[in-house]
Amino acid sequence: MKSIITIAAITALFSSSLFACVMDGVGTGALYTVPKQTFSVQLATHNALKEQKFSAARGARYDQKMMMLVYQLKQHMQGKLDPAIQGSWYLFETSEGHYLRLDINEGELDIKQHEVPAGDVEDAILIDVDALAAILQNQINLEQAKQLGVIHLPQGIEGLLQS
Repeated sequence: MKSIITIAAITALFSSSLFACVMDGVGTGALYTVPKQTFSVQLATHNALKEQKFSAARGARYDQKMMMLVYQLKQHMQGKLDPAIQGSWYLFETSEGHYLRLDINEGELDIKQHEVPAGDVEDAILIDVDALAAILQNQINLEQAKQLGVIHLPQGIEGLLQS
C-alpha cells in the first residue's frame, strides 16, 4: 500500500509539463541557476495578493492556468506588435520555474513552452502566474505591475510591451 501511495505522490509531483521543463533544463544550468530577481518578484507578488492589489489566477492546476494564459497572451498581443520588431525573448514564470520563449516575427507572436535559454538568464522577463493573469484580465496594467514589483523587464523590452 505504501508503494502505491509513493508512486501516486511522485506522479502528482512530476506532472508531464513540469517534468518537460525540468528535462529541458538539463545541461543548460536552468536547474540550478534562476534569474537573480526571482525572489523579489515572488515576494512582491505574495505581498500584492495579500494586500488584495489583484486576485490569484483561477484554475485547478498550474498547467491548465498556464495553457490558458499563453493563449490569452497571444490573443492580447495580436495586431498590437510593430512589424519592424523582430527577435526572441524569454519569460520566466517564477512560481513554478518555467521558461517560455517569445518569438516575434513581422508583428506576429509565437510562444514556445519549455524553451530554456542557454547561458545568461538575466535577460528574461520575470513574472508570476498570478500577476500575468491579473495583467491579461485588466486587474492591473503594466505600469502598476512594475510599481508593485511583480514583473521584472530586461532593458530594451519595455517599449515592446507597452501594447
